[in-house]
Amino acid sequence: MSHKSWNWVCLGVLLLALQNRVPGATLLQYDAAGGGTPEDVGWQRFGTPMTNPGNKLVQDNTAVAGEQSGEYRSPELLAGTFTRGGAAYGIEFKVQPLTDVQFLGSDWPQTYLSWSDDQFNYNITVDKFSAGNSSGTGDIVYGKGSFSPAITAIDWTAPHTVFIGYRSGSVFDFYLDGTLKSTITEGSIGRAFDAFYFNRIDFGDGTTANADVAADWYSVSVYDVNNPALVPEPTSLALAGLASLGLMRRRRRPRAAV
Repeated sequence: MSHKSWNWVCLGVLLLALQNRVPGATLLQYDAAGGGTPEDVGWQRFGTPMTNPGNKLVQDNTAVAGEQSGEYRSPELLAGTFTRGGAAYGIEFKVQPLTDVQFLGSDWPQTYLSWSDDQFNYNITVDKFSAGNSSGTGDIVYGKGSFSPAITAIDWTAPHTVFIGYRSGSVFDFYLDGTLKSTITEGSIGRAFDAFYFNRIDFGDGTTANADVAADWYSVSVYDVNNPALVPEPTSLALAGLASLGLMRRRRRPRAAV
């Protein structure tokens, strides 16, 4: 088979694989690796700005005396994106808490991410140390008046990717680094509707109450799929895969006789 023909075969195999994978679409994305802040891509800031040293968004209000706040709210998503009983969607974020939140219901918006559909508001809080502990592993919790765990036993000495998938049956699947950890009904997580978050994502520190907190945020995204395995891959990865196939083919061709 000629080298040109082999390239066409590689392309066909790759396109077939991508087609069978049925990846979803990216509806919203902030990636700190780009070097900017959410304001640079249309998000609205409230309170103290975060900084980006090059590959992460640093939320750190601990250096200033007194309780500080600082959060970012996304542009409004397409109508119907967040709809109770509606289409699937997935919210993904990568974060590393640097300080602990007090295990108090009033602390829910300190290192948090929140959104609203047409009927409820939902929120999760990143807890560096479980419950009232001051060491050990931590959790992803939900709730306002009190906290309930969605993902437990997280080693926060390194950043992790959390994916929350909304699917039929009105439930949320919680994944940690691509592994399913729990499934929770929307009625357990949902709180009173809040128009501030309607069809938007908001993250950071949303309150001036209690102790100041710090965290590193790496990315926040919304997809039209509810499973991280279906999250769309960058085109560059597909092209790299094709190039690799072509390179392998070239390496397998025998050298010409001399």
